[in-house]
Amino acid sequence: MKWVQISSNSRQQVYELWDNEEKILAFSYEVEKGTIRILSGEPRIFFLRKQGFLKNRTVLLNEYGIKMATLFEETETHSGQIEVDQKKFKFSIHKGLLKEVFVYATDTEKPFITCDLPSTLNNYIAQLLVLCWYKLQPQKKQLLQSA
Repeated sequence: MKWVQISSNSRQQVYELWDNEEKILAFSYEVEKGTIRILSGEPRIFFLRKQGFLKNRTVLLNEYGIKMATLFEETETHSGQIEVDQKKFKFSIHKGLLKEVFVYATDTEKPFITCDLPSTLNNYIAQLLVLCWYKLQPQKKQLLQSA
């Protein structure tokens, strides 16, 4: 899978998630407001909020203000932890020719999500949280088994 940046300016960024030749979803991210709008499939709105004493925790809230996911980031190592539905995952980003993100269940060493990020992307938190939220939807359980 890979994220493709469709458009970007200082206020709004639009991305699409592709799996081989199939577009899975698209979303727009309003940077100033921290608003994520899912543009394909079932329309949804999410909010990104920084929390914690040192603001090292990012929370993904749904349109009703309910916490959907939390990301704890270690900026020096480009790694951290994601929590979705009381399930904990580790992630790490590797930089080569492309930026690749790997998401692992805490008790395994084989990643269940691998995804390419746009090379120009500096802040990957929105893409990572949307990807984990999407993959862990109840109707996506069979994707979790095959990934």
